[in-house]
Amino acid sequence: MSPSALNQTTEVIKVVCSMSLEEMPQDVKALEERIIEKVQESGREFYAAVFGAFQQRWLQERRGDYTAVRWRTIDQLTPFGLIRLPVRVVRERGRPRGGYRTLSKALLSPKATRLLSPWVEKRALEAATGLNYRPAAAELLRWLRVRVSAWLIWKCVQFHGARPMRATREAVVA
Repeated sequence: MSPSALNQTTEVIKVVCSMSLEEMPQDVKALEERIIEKVQESGREFYAAVFGAFQQRWLQERRGDYTAVRWRTIDQLTPFGLIRLPVRVVRERGRPRGGYRTLSKALLSPKATRLLSPWVEKRALEAATGLNYRPAAAELLRWLRVRVSAWLIWKCVQFHGARPMRATREAVVA
């Protein structure tokens, strides 16, 4: 579903998850795997639709400050797997040059990387707390079924570890 196709007055976003009888395997284990695939597929579709609607609402509330320019997409790893998210590019009103930004940067900050959703980033940090970066990446692979590099987990740890240090330094200076 294209975010620009969303009705402005839509209050409920729905996604349908279905399976035909022809798709149903004969084995219970295979059936369970198929159900998980279908639910994750629906979750990805729902996540993208809700994220697009969330940006539309944010932009409507700040109509006086920003102008919508276009939609673009980014790939982001979420609890439902890898999703191509719709992202609104906006421009600050009254700026003669520049002033362009994506709403994903405004809405998802502070984050270490745009590649991981906030929930996945939090899980990566938790995994890296108890494990080294490579075993933490392996743990995320088992759960998400998508490969996350140890470097990406390291980047999250460095970013979130530096934030308290900066705040402490700024408090001492002030």
